[in-house]
Amino acid sequence: MTYNSKPRSLAVDTAGLARAETLLLAYPDVSDGERDEIAQFLRTGHPMDVGLLSSNSQAWAKAEAFRHVERHYFAHGPRFYLAWLAALVALVAGLVLIKDLGIE
Repeated sequence: MTYNSKPRSLAVDTAGLARAETLLLAYPDVSDGERDEIAQFLRTGHPMDVGLLSSNSQAWAKAEAFRHVERHYFAHGPRFYLAWLAALVALVAGLVLIKDLGIE
């Protein structure tokens, strides 16, 4: 049994994490496309990678600032709220049907 002294990265997407960190450290002096990349990483990046990003205090402070300033990237659209409304209506309709059938 051999011991590998080379440390392994915990990141799932090492390149994506490094790219997001670089872009966040340059924020707010980034292009619109780079803003989209940052938002994509923060919204859909692997939780382990986002967690590892939080270990870099400078990058994490910029990420928090990005979330505060660029709120439109993290807002829910009308389809989200319509889906919740439809689920609620379906739940109420199901409960009414169960009550009408006499199942308790």
